[in-house]
Amino acid sequence: MNNGFKDTNIGPIPVEWDLLEADEIKAEGRSIISGPFGSNISRKFFVESGIPVIRGNNLTTDMDRFKDKDFVFLTKEKADELNTYAEIDDIIFTAAGTLGQVGIIENDMKYDKYIISNKQLRLRINSKILKPLFAFYWFSSPWMIKFIEQHNTGSTIPLINLSVLKKLPIPIPSLNEQKRISNILDSLDQKIKLNRQINQRLESIGQAIFKHWFVDFEFPDENSNPYKSSGGEMVDSELGEIPKGWDVGMLGDLLKIEIGGDWGRDEKFDNSVKVVCLRGVDLRKLKTFGHSKEAPIRWVKKSSLLKRELTNCDILIGASGLGPVGRSLYFSEEINKIYPIPIIYSNFCKRLKAQSPETANYSERFIDFFTKRVGLKVILLERPFQIWILKA
Repeated sequence: MNNGFKDTNIGPIPVEWDLLEADEIKAEGRSIISGPFGSNISRKFFVESGIPVIRGNNLTTDMDRFKDKDFVFLTKEKADELNTYAEIDDIIFTAAGTLGQVGIIENDMKYDKYIISNKQLRLRINSKILKPLFAFYWFSSPWMIKFIEQHNTGSTIPLINLSVLKKLPIPIPSLNEQKRISNILDSLDQKIKLNRQINQRLESIGQAIFKHWFVDFEFPDENSNPYKSSGGEMVDSELGEIPKGWDVGMLGDLLKIEIGGDWGRDEKFDNSVKVVCLRGVDLRKLKTFGHSKEAPIRWVKKSSLLKRELTNCDILIGASGLGPVGRSLYFSEEINKIYPIPIIYSNFCKRLKAQSPETANYSERFIDFFTKRVGLKVILLERPFQIWILKA
């Protein structure tokens, strides 16, 4: 291939780059290992504190480097016996379950060392060939996640083994170029992290305002003073005192259940159209981060799209599958602009429709608030018309 690139089995790469396999970039010694046999790291060995055990909940497919929390622990003696340690700059892969989960142990972690569970694999990098952070970015990239998924060796439970790990391809620029690429991606990561913190803070502020206005009834009165504490008139209702002029009704007074979702097919077929198909886990990511790059691309009948294309009068609720059950999302016009193709929802979601965008927005905030604070998930999903709701 011309123009400074060469063909490889992962596609064109710069001519001065090499293409190696994971087994060729490992450090000396016991560098590529699997976790211990399941019975050697079962619940009976867990203790209150000690050496933390890395499990699937500590890794993601979102290019998050590592979730340094929610551990179980082993004694140092048991950890030494297992000898499946993960230390600074080690790359961790999920071997069973959610394939494509990848993490890296960095020097600012809470613990000096960890133990990988029976469902993880560990790769220790030869730093003379490869920068560990560059390796993490490559192995956690969407292209590599798909590659790993395609090499699933399991039948009922998705699996990869050491043989698969050893053969994972990775392009090798010079060390200086690896550092430049990693620095750019790291800078973007820090901006993303900051944006997530801002989004979470704004969501918390929104929750606090909702409670102040619609639970404590301290919304601004005509003089911009808090209504209830400024002597605003209250009247009795089935829910207790509410502001005069407000009603108590059912969620079903404001919303109606729409047609169920459509998971569609993996590939194009006659009279089909390509869509983004939202799942419960995508609702959480859209609400928290403003995007879900993992939202599946599917093919559905054109007639199905006409029935299920979302508008700004719609609310989606995660009903099953991945992601927190009961998670809700108001489908704003901004969300509709995120993807270049139409958006529908899978059969893992329920869709509720309001008569106006304002009613949909208010209802979703009500659902979100009480799901988080009171725990109405089951009622919301099974009897959505039986939730009391205040109507101003």
